[in-house]
Amino acid sequence: MLPSWRGEERRGEERRGEERRGEERRGEERRGEERRGEERRGEERRGEERRGEERRGEERRGEERRGEERRGEERRGEERRGEERRGEERRGEERRGEERRGEERRGEERRGEERRGEERRGEERRGEERRGEERRGEERRGEERRGEERRGEERRGEERRGEDITLFQWGMIKTFIVHAGPQHEPDQLRLSRIYRTEKNKGTLYELTFKGDAKHQFKKIVLFRPFGPVMKVKNENVNMADTLINVIVPLAKRASKFRQFMQNFREMGIQQDGRIHLTVVYFGKEQMNEVKSILENTSKSANFKNFTFIQLNEEFSRGKGLDVGARFWKGNNVVLFFCDVDIYFTAEFLNSCRLNTEPGKKVFYPVLFSQYNPSIIYGHHDSIPSLEQQLIIKKETGFWRDFGFGMTCQYRSDFINIGGFDLDIKGWGGEDVHLYRKYLHSNLMVIRTPVRGLFHLWHEKQCLDELTPEQYKMCMQSKAMNEASHGQLGMLVFKQEIETHLHRQKLSSKKT
Repeated sequence: MLPSWRGEERRGEERRGEERRGEERRGEERRGEERRGEERRGEERRGEERRGEERRGEERRGEERRGEERRGEERRGEERRGEERRGEERRGEERRGEERRGEERRGEERRGEERRGEERRGEERRGEERRGEERRGEERRGEERRGEERRGEERRGEERRGEDITLFQWGMIKTFIVHAGPQHEPDQLRLSRIYRTEKNKGTLYELTFKGDAKHQFKKIVLFRPFGPVMKVKNENVNMADTLINVIVPLAKRASKFRQFMQNFREMGIQQDGRIHLTVVYFGKEQMNEVKSILENTSKSANFKNFTFIQLNEEFSRGKGLDVGARFWKGNNVVLFFCDVDIYFTAEFLNSCRLNTEPGKKVFYPVLFSQYNPSIIYGHHDSIPSLEQQLIIKKETGFWRDFGFGMTCQYRSDFINIGGFDLDIKGWGGEDVHLYRKYLHSNLMVIRTPVRGLFHLWHEKQCLDELTPEQYKMCMQSKAMNEASHGQLGMLVFKQEIETHLHRQKLSSKKT
């Protein structure tokens, strides 16, 4: 039997072992619990990540779907706006066509009224002639017969839009001039003729002839108060010292400027000689090339009358013309606002001088605009030279009666009227604004077609930066510049025409 204290030690030892094993068991259970908790949290974390990934994928797909819907909506909106724009252009074309037909109808009625009035007066004249002036009556009836033949020629298709006085009226005026002086054939030496009819008064005719010396002209003003012609004025006009300052705003387009300078050298320097050129250049791109063209022309033609102004800003036609006009420091001068794609003759420069007068008259010529040569001469072996293309026919171009950009006026009138509206940027609008200011002033605006001023065809770019009104004007101008309605129609229906010709060819082979 063991001593009591050893038994006590063994029981203590066993108790401590039991406690240690219990402690180890509880530690094992705790670690197992922590491990299971860790695994559960990992599983929850992976589930959360998986759900987050699915949620982000769903959001991404939703975003892509909404983007696709937005792009589709924008595309449909763009198509709708395009359709509305085309509809607006079509309605505008129909409206202009209706106005043109109305104008032609009114013109036809006016000519019919004039013809009936002329016949009535002729009847009265013949009555007078029968009472004792047989010889003069015979001459007058012969003149009427020739006038009828000339009107018949006009009706059969001879195009005379550039003339402002009808052939019958001109025949009567020629008779007056030949009997009253000057003693030369009017058709050969006539430079220009313009008339305007004043309500309830009569018709005023301004006739300009070449004078006896170079740079001299004779101007005759006649007034017909709905009866016999009356001579109002007969004077000699000397234009030898009248200088024209041609102002051209420009940005890039060096190749077009080279073509312009060829025309300027031939017509302005060699034939006319009383001319100054002001180029207002925007930016620096191609500037050195443009300056080189100017300097080469100056050396080869011994021409020093030019000014080059460079502006470091965005192109604005109105700003360029305004700066060029105000830069001039000499005496009062005729300003010709011009573009780089314009072709003019020496005869036009004289018309510019004769139809402007400081404080009294400004000149707004209607120029002839060239169609796209590649369309007009597409069926030819090659496109003719530029000089051969400048023919006034309805197949080659049209009278640009809606354009007001090319104009002649004295610098003093331009400054007094307030110049251009410099808030207008880019293409179009500034010329119409200036034209309206002249109309509402005390100055007389001369508006007439001229045969020596052409707008050369070039591809037109309508920029997105333009305002809606400017963009619409630009697109209308672009459409009208390409070809006539008949020529465009031939292009649109080209496939149908070729199919028809092919069928006819097959039919002829069978027969």
